[in-house]
Parts: sequence; structure tokens; C-alpha cells
Amino acid sequence: MTLESLDTPGVPPLNGHTRVILDTESKKGKFVKQKSEASSSGATAELNIMNDSMMTNESSVANQSYMTSLSVAGQTDKSVGANSNNSVKSNVSSTAEIKAEGVEMVCKFYAKVAGDKKKCLLRDVAITENGELLITDSKNRNIKVFNINGEHIRSIQHQDLKDPYGIASMGDSKFVVSDCKAKDLKIFKLTGELEEKVLGNLNEYPLKSPRGVAINSKGEIIVSDSVHQCVYVYPRGGAFCDIIWGEAGLKPLMFKNPSYVGVTREDDIVVSDYFSKKIAVFDAQTHDLKFTYGTKPEDKRLSYPRGVATDALGNILVADNYNGKIHYVNGEEGTFIQFVYGDKHSIHRIRSVACDSAGHMVILQNGGRVKVFDISQMHAKPPSDKGEDEEHEGEKEDATTPNDTTSPNA
Repeated sequence: MTLESLDTPGVPPLNGHTRVILDTESKKGKFVKQKSEASSSGATAELNIMNDSMMTNESSVANQSYMTSLSVAGQTDKSVGANSNNSVKSNVSSTAEIKAEGVEMVCKFYAKVAGDKKKCLLRDVAITENGELLITDSKNRNIKVFNINGEHIRSIQHQDLKDPYGIASMGDSKFVVSDCKAKDLKIFKLTGELEEKVLGNLNEYPLKSPRGVAINSKGEIIVSDSVHQCVYVYPRGGAFCDIIWGEAGLKPLMFKNPSYVGVTREDDIVVSDYFSKKIAVFDAQTHDLKFTYGTKPEDKRLSYPRGVATDALGNILVADNYNGKIHYVNGEEGTFIQFVYGDKHSIHRIRSVACDSAGHMVILQNGGRVKVFDISQMHAKPPSDKGEDEEHEGEKEDATTPNDTTSPNA
């Protein structure tokens, strides 16, 4: 792919890359149109680039320096931005990221779009049956829809949507989203129409702070509640079904802060427990605890895990928020396989992860960053037995709780 024109001083075109850089100096508020041709397919991509006047007013210096950067599948590129002195510098060095063998970058982009009035606070991501990305943004109170290449399709906003958090595709062109402030679940059509609200058991266990949400093969809705410190299971239609407190046979409140949830190929329920720094997996039928990961001596250390997902092989991907890594865990035994991805920059903490059957992995990072990877070739390779202990040597646990955990809606 050849870049036809890019008038940014000191930044030469890169062969084989499409790089989009916002102009922070012109401040003219006009669109710049730029075309690129893919030599392999002859396809033409047309990219619209806005200057940063629409997105930097509320952003921190760190977010101002992060600019939209798209990469062709299988190739990576640095994000380039301007600091407060308008000097060009690299925001993410090429040595900051680690990827497992067979993992290739598809694209990366900044999720703030026209119409957003605040900086993004991305919570969760899901991939629809059509390959579209659904991303919740609690600051802008909307759901953003992108294609797998990072092109914005539309944003879904509704007057009843107060604080969208977890999201899951339901099939049938529908999705469910948890709303922390409204204390309910909302089922939308992909076209944006609100179809149904799920309020929970109003008599005994009303939803208090719904967070992560997932859908199993039966169409049941699984949702975590960080205030009640449990996980609810609702059949299709929203009637109350069951509660998972933690470990079977023990008293309630075994979770410290159940955050995100997922399901395996066998419909086992995966829960990330943020403050316990572990994930727990429960049997699909009995809801008994099968195993945990993150607390055993042989496990790799988890530091405030958030999003969880299951890949085509039934293994589990865990977003290690504070360490900035994606752990790849055996879905049957709960044993560590390898790190799929890591970002050594602590400000780029990973909030959520999603996978689809085509082998795409999507991660959300702080500051509105979204990255899409192709992990299909990783599946074709045996897991590397090379240890990652060197990555942990000298890595000390921060004595303080991360800033974004102090609020019940963190």
C-alpha cells in the first residue's frame, strides 16, 4: 500500500503502511481527504481525517499525543503525536509492545468520533455475528459501532442509556448492555431501537451495579453485580434464574468485586474478580467452582483483571489491567499457556478483550485506544514453552489501588 500524500514535516511515508496523522498545527477545522491503494487487491480505501480541534479540548496531555494510526494487517506502525510544544515525537515505541508468535496487528484507532462531547471512557467491547465491533463509552453515554478495520459506522445513543458498561452480542441482530446508573440491562437492536429492559428480581435481588455481561448458547444472560458481589443468570425473556455467589457451599460474598464475565464453548461461566486479582470459572450446569487462575503459585501474576473472552479453541483470554498484558489460559484446566499481547506503557492499561470465530482479538485500552489483532495463526502453532518470567523480574506490585478503582463504577 502506497501513501500518495502526507504533508507532515519530518515524517516520511512508509512503504507497506497506511498511516493517518492528525494535523495539530493548522487548527482550521477542515477535513483532509487522503487515498491509498492496496497493491495486493487493488482495493481503494478512502480515509477522512479531522484535525484535533474536535478531540483535544478535554483530553489530557497524554491523550493529546495519541493520534489515529492505522496499520495494514500483519504490519505495525508507531503512533506519532505532538506534545504541548508542537514538537513531533513517538508516543509508543516499537519495543513497548510484545506479541505472541502468530499474532498480527490488523489496525489500531482512537474511538472518539464526531458528536462526542467528552473524552472517551471505553468500558467493554463485543463482536457481532457480522463482524462489527460494539464498544460502550460511559462518558459519552453511547455505543459506538465500528467495522473490523476501525471505520466508524454509527453511534447508538438513547435517552434511557445512562452509563453503558458491559456489552454482549445476542445474535438475531440484537445486543444487551448493562447500565450501571440505571441499574438494569437493556436489549437493543443493532439499528439502535431499545427493545427491552431487564431489571432483575425486584423483590429480593434487584440489580444494584450491573457490570460485565455475556450470553451463553441457550440465550441466557449472565451479568455481574459489583455491589451485591455476585453473578446473576437470567433465561431469555429476563425472568430471574440463579445466583452465583462465589464458591459452592460457602457463605455469600465470596467475590470481592466481580467485574467482567464470559462463557466458554461448554457454557462454563468465567468471572474476573478485580480486587481478588483472579478469574474464577464455574460449571455451566451446577454453577460449582471448577478452577481459579491468578492465585496459584504456578500462575502468572494477575494485577486487577478486567475483561475476559474465549477463543475458537475454548481457551480463555484475560485482560490484565495493571500489568498491561493479555493472558492466554487453558479453558479446561486453568493453566497458563502464554502471553498473547503486552504493552509496557503503564498508561495503556487494558480494560477489555473480545474474540470471534474468525480469529480476531480486540482490546480496549485507557484513553480511548482500540487495537484489533489477527490471532488465527497463533492457533495453528504449538504454545511456546519459553517462560515470560523475565517480564516479571523487577516488576513490583504497586502498593496503592489504581486510581480508577476507587469509584463503585470503576
